[in-house]
Amino acid sequence: NVPRVRAEAKKHMQQLQEAIRQGLVQACHDVSEGGIMVALAEMALASGKSMRITAEKMPSEGCSLPQLLFSESASRFVVEVENEKAFEDVVDAAKIGEVTGDGRFTVTHNSSNVVDEPVADLEQAWKGTFAW
Repeated sequence: NVPRVRAEAKKHMQQLQEAIRQGLVQACHDVSEGGIMVALAEMALASGKSMRITAEKMPSEGCSLPQLLFSESASRFVVEVENEKAFEDVVDAAKIGEVTGDGRFTVTHNSSNVVDEPVADLEQAWKGTFAW
């Protein structure tokens, strides 16, 4: 399907810009190439931080799990914040996970792990070559 921009996208962009101006955003990544799963993995690799994500907390509009995780929808962002309350006062957003200290990149769906890998292994796979 051709991606569509939702009418509320402009409002959400303005809210996100305001949160950034207020210093509430630690990191932000667009959900474009590869979808939300790739955006989250890239954020984990760039920061070295581990995270636990719960797929069913993502707005899904009834799509399948692969569509949810890899859809390259327009005007979506993954944002890392420290002060959730202050951020939520400015931006209408869904909390889909948290930064953890366990060194793992974990995505669950219906209490089952979809992905559960050490961030270091993801980085090695990303930077490395094929293991022939």
